[in-house]
Amino acid sequence: LWVDSPGGSDLLAGLWADGRIEAVDDAGMVTVGVEGVSLQAQYQRGGLLRGMVLDPDGAPVADARVYPPSGRDDTRSAADGSFSIALPPGDHSFYVEAPETGDLVGGTWLADDQSLGEDDRGIVTVGGDLSVSPASITARLVMGAAVEGTVLDADGEAASDVTVYVAGRQSVTDAQGRYRIGGIAPGEHEVEVRPTALYQV
Repeated sequence: LWVDSPGGSDLLAGLWADGRIEAVDDAGMVTVGVEGVSLQAQYQRGGLLRGMVLDPDGAPVADARVYPPSGRDDTRSAADGSFSIALPPGDHSFYVEAPETGDLVGGTWLADDQSLGEDDRGIVTVGGDLSVSPASITARLVMGAAVEGTVLDADGEAASDVTVYVAGRQSVTDAQGRYRIGGIAPGEHEVEVRPTALYQV
């Protein structure tokens, strides 16, 4: 059983293991009969990391997802760009995922407070006494490119309500067959078009 942590607290999410919520790989097993089962679970405390997510101009970014590589627990930035996440003792790096809409691109949090890249990734250390160093981080997203165009059917007419996918993002064509997908990182990407049964494109 997976148990989420209360948002903004220093309580750790994790797997239920014999009455405790542990950030471990081995979960406790539960046998559930027709009458159900009642379980108790006690949270463990972690170090509370706080931070901010900003755009290239320093403005706050809301609804950015922040999570460690394990992906086991995550948080989203508030309207003022702030976030907090509880972490178990150890060293942690972070990925910052840009909001689904818009032209911003996320990436790995780097030591110089930039979000996109793989070199010199930033490390947050939580000690055995749950002290956090650094106590807060700032992640600055970068602007991405946009892919836009028009989808036509076999007769050369605009195809509406067709879904176009690029780099994990998607857009649905309008009445004129137009689409736009922002927040695309530099590089080569496949463009996938999924028409409805009404079209052959």
